[in-house]
Amino acid sequence: MKLADTFFWLVCFFLIGVLIASVTGGWSKDILPAVLFSVLITAAFLFLGKKSMAALSLFMLLGAAYYFIFDFYQKDEILKFGGEINFTGMAREVETGLNSQKIRIGEIQITVQRYPAFEYGDELEVSGVIEEIAEEKRNYFAKEGIFGLMSFPRLNLISKNNGSPVKAVLLKINSFIKDSFKKAMPQEKAVFLAGLTLGETSEFTLELKTKLRLTGTTHLVALSGYNISIIAKVAALILGAWLSRRWSFILTTLLITGFVIMTGAEAS
Repeated sequence: MKLADTFFWLVCFFLIGVLIASVTGGWSKDILPAVLFSVLITAAFLFLGKKSMAALSLFMLLGAAYYFIFDFYQKDEILKFGGEINFTGMAREVETGLNSQKIRIGEIQITVQRYPAFEYGDELEVSGVIEEIAEEKRNYFAKEGIFGLMSFPRLNLISKNNGSPVKAVLLKINSFIKDSFKKAMPQEKAVFLAGLTLGETSEFTLELKTKLRLTGTTHLVALSGYNISIIAKVAALILGAWLSRRWSFILTTLLITGFVIMTGAEAS
């Protein structure tokens, strides 16, 4: 089997293992059902005489183990809902909208007014009430590692630049690009271009979101592998004209990694 095919099937079986664990984990927190299902698939390949596929299919166990371990450690603190609470923490993510900001601290998403503006790496003192997430929205927030919400608590900036300096620089580049768009064109066109290039939709108006949904063009502002392939192709062509193939590959990979971090490192 070719190396590319081997890698493809390893990834496929890993993802199948994650899928199996997510399904069986819904009715039983025991990993045993996922293990049994994975072993049955491996045994089926052996029965059909496909030993190489049987060996690769063992990666389903790794995928299932990853899901259960991640699920176990994802919620690492007990949140107290309903009562006034005071705590400090670093802003891991800051999403700026038209009239508000959403700040991620630990496992809590905090909604505050648009100004004063906060940044990634800000150390904040927070005073307010943690709200429990409605059951119908719980899974949506859980996939982002969010288990509590706060609406317009009291915030006090303690210090700045506490996060990764590399990520901070990349996020500043992101902000610089968006600000450049706003200086060069009208607001609605600027935010739409930011959506096309960076996947930024936080400043979209309700009207614009509705238009995209009704025309079936929401995918235009969703970052995906297609965006990455364009960056990889352009970067490889430009760098390949000046550098060796090895250095072109290394720098293109670093560029893609930086772009992914800069745009939020979403699953897509």
